[in-house]
Amino acid sequence: MTRTLTGMIAAQAALALIGAGPLASQQAAGGTTPPAAAGTRARARAAGAAATSGSAAPTSRSALTSAPADSTPRFSGVIGVAIDSVHGGPLVGATVSVAGTERRGVTDSAGQFRIDSVPPGEYRLGLAHAELDTLGLAIATQPIAMPAGRYAVVRLATPSSGALLALYCPKEKLIAGPGAVIGRVLDADTDAPDTGARVVLYWNQLEVGAAVGVRRVSRVREAKVDDNGMFRICGVPSNLQGLLRASLRTSATADVQVNSQGELLSLAELHLASPDSIAPVAAATPAAAGPSSGVTGLRRGHAMVSGRITDQLGHAMAGADISVQGAASTTTSLEDGTYTLRGLPAGTQALVVRKVGFSPTRVAVDLSNRVPRHTDVRLVPAPPQLATVTVEGKRDRGLRNVGFSTRQRAGLGHFLTEDQIAERGPTQMTDLFTTMPGIHVDYSSGYPVLTSSRDATGGCVTYVIDGVPTPMPDPTDFNDYMRPDEVSAVEVYSPSEAPAQFQTGAQSSCAAIVIWTKTKVGG
Repeated sequence: MTRTLTGMIAAQAALALIGAGPLASQQAAGGTTPPAAAGTRARARAAGAAATSGSAAPTSRSALTSAPADSTPRFSGVIGVAIDSVHGGPLVGATVSVAGTERRGVTDSAGQFRIDSVPPGEYRLGLAHAELDTLGLAIATQPIAMPAGRYAVVRLATPSSGALLALYCPKEKLIAGPGAVIGRVLDADTDAPDTGARVVLYWNQLEVGAAVGVRRVSRVREAKVDDNGMFRICGVPSNLQGLLRASLRTSATADVQVNSQGELLSLAELHLASPDSIAPVAAATPAAAGPSSGVTGLRRGHAMVSGRITDQLGHAMAGADISVQGAASTTTSLEDGTYTLRGLPAGTQALVVRKVGFSPTRVAVDLSNRVPRHTDVRLVPAPPQLATVTVEGKRDRGLRNVGFSTRQRAGLGHFLTEDQIAERGPTQMTDLFTTMPGIHVDYSSGYPVLTSSRDATGGCVTYVIDGVPTPMPDPTDFNDYMRPDEVSAVEVYSPSEAPAQFQTGAQSSCAAIVIWTKTKVGG
């Protein structure tokens, strides 16, 4: 169901009929003069000339018997501009239609539009745009007079952020913050609402207080998708920088970046694949696997994405590695930078592009089994690596104090330092473990879940954070629990390698993941 805004728009002055002018007067804006009107003015000038000559011209029989030409203008039209009140600036690519007719126009890069050949009368205008679809809105104006031979001149605008917040978020839900994230979750192939889907938004924010000083705190908010496919998360910061994910049963989207850039309202549209359109790929047996990627439960589907990889100057980038996170298919860009990736799961996925010397790039793409998707990616050079200087700073002292450095030198287990974590460019915690020996990332449930690779049935994993055993009742919540930029170091142990302080009774047979945060070690 789509909300239709008519009276509300007029009350907010989102539509203003700023005048009407003759078609001839609009030539600077692309207007035209009806031929009948032009002929009328020519005959009037000829009649005036005859009247001033003082003599009567003879009238022929043919002039008396011929029917007078019809000089009545037969058509009207409308010209105007559409404004994006949410982001400020023109509303580009919007469709403006004249209700009750087949006449319509599309706004250009300046938000301007023009519709000709409209029979005279009163009409409502409809405004449609992808942004309004995301909000579940349809805009219709009050009736507008379109007189014969004249253009109606209008200014259309979407509702402002304040009006939309008042529409979707009661005041009591804005106490925690002035902003909101609003959008829809749809089926990737049918565009039907994914009613009941779960949407999770998580971000980090700084807290300052006499008791805690300055610290970074993780925040998580959830919402359910309604019968219309809509969700709303109210009460978020106006400078929000976070990640958004939708899930329904065994299907989940990739994490999509949300950056409000100081605006109160952020819009998002996510697509979920139908579970029966995705097939998990069984993990290879140890005898045939060779070097393991550390990822099991990789998915296949029937979606396809293609495009071109370039550098900042637009030069083709050959040899870039291209994949979709959690999918089995991979490819490499050709000499002209083009690529094609097939056999992908549908839905909102994360396209990952890597090339030596360039920063890893992650782009959200909406894939469908119905039509191929085209996505171009521009790579940015990686920051230069300076020569290593050995200086024991606060972080090194902190790691030494918690025993990390000693255990690393002992050679049992596997370790990641803060620099190694940064090199991997992770966007969520499970990204740290995709190539970690002894750990698998399993996507078969629709969420990335860490399991022990030493157990063919999917061994258990225990978590120790800052030296404290931390139960994770739902393994899918690990990415919601903390962010990679909070982590200073990681240790991973098989059951037989784990030091006694990291073993917890009945779970001593589980692989151990030990995480040290920057807050703990002073990183």
